[in-house]
Amino acid sequence: TLPEVIEILKTFDLALPNDLSIYFALKLAREDGISSVMTGDGADELFAGYAYMAELPPEDLQRYIMKLSQNWHFSASELGKALDVEVRQPFLDEDFVRFALEISPESKVKDGVGKYILRKSFEDLIPAEIVWRRKEPIEYGSGSTKLHKIIDSVVTDGEFQSAKKEVDIKFINKEHFFYWRIYDQVVGKIPKARDDEVSCPCCGAAMGTYHCPTCGFSRPLL
Repeated sequence: TLPEVIEILKTFDLALPNDLSIYFALKLAREDGISSVMTGDGADELFAGYAYMAELPPEDLQRYIMKLSQNWHFSASELGKALDVEVRQPFLDEDFVRFALEISPESKVKDGVGKYILRKSFEDLIPAEIVWRRKEPIEYGSGSTKLHKIIDSVVTDGEFQSAKKEVDIKFINKEHFFYWRIYDQVVGKIPKARDDEVSCPCCGAAMGTYHCPTCGFSRPLL
C-alpha cells in the first residue's frame, strides 16, 4: 500500500504515515459502498487545533494561521480521486476561510483549549465527549507510529550511511531514505526545479515558499 500512496502523491515526505492512514480510511469507505466523504481538513489549521498553536501569543498565532492558509496542502482529495471517492472539504471553502481568518485568536484558544469557538458552535449538536475531546495527532489515533520502528529495523546503518554519501539528497533519517527508495522505484527521478522556480535545498525539486511537496523539507512559518 505504501508504494501506491507514494506513487499517487509523488512524495517521500516524512508525513507519509498520515497519508497512509487517510488512504486506508478512504479505501475502507469505498469498499463499504461509500462514494462521497466529508473531511475536517483545515479546521485545526484555521482554529488553532494543534497543541503548539495554543502556546503562541495571539499576534503570532494570527500571523501563523494566515501563512498556513496560504501554503497548506491536504492529501485527501488526491487520494480520494485515485480511489474514486469524492472528498468534500467544507472548511476549505473560500468564503469560510475568509470568515475564519477574521475571527480573533482569543476566540480560537481559551484556557489552553484550541478550536474553542468551533467546539462551542457544535456544543448543542454533538455529544460533549466528542466536542471537547482532546486533539490527538492522526499518527497516534491510527497507530501508524509503529511504522517508524519497523522501518528503522529494516534499514541498516550501513545502508543509510552509504545513501547519504551516494545520493544527492539530504535525508533526515532512515525513514526518509526508506520512503525515497520506494519513490525512486515507483515514481523515478526527482524533477529538478526550473530556473524560474525555487529549488529545494534538500532534494532539488521545485518548492513553494515554505514547503517542498516532493521531499517534505519545510521552512519555519514564523
